[in-house]
Amino acid sequence: MFGTEPVWRDGILVGNLRSAGFGHTIGCGVGMGYLHAESGVSASWLKNGKFEVEIAGNRYAGVVSMTPRGRA
Repeated sequence: MFGTEPVWRDGILVGNLRSAGFGHTIGCGVGMGYLHAESGVSASWLKNGKFEVEIAGNRYAGVVSMTPRGRA
């Protein structure tokens, strides 16, 4: 990931990454981005969706974290 990758929730495009890198404490890629929902983005909306990040035309499962250490 480099940043600007599309983010999908339940098959609907909802935003994009703004930055990305490797999270050494969790051992995988980490991306930060902006998401949009007509009803608003809430903790419940984040928790109950299936997220994917599109990288080079392929979609990969994403995990939303509300904490800095990658634990949902």
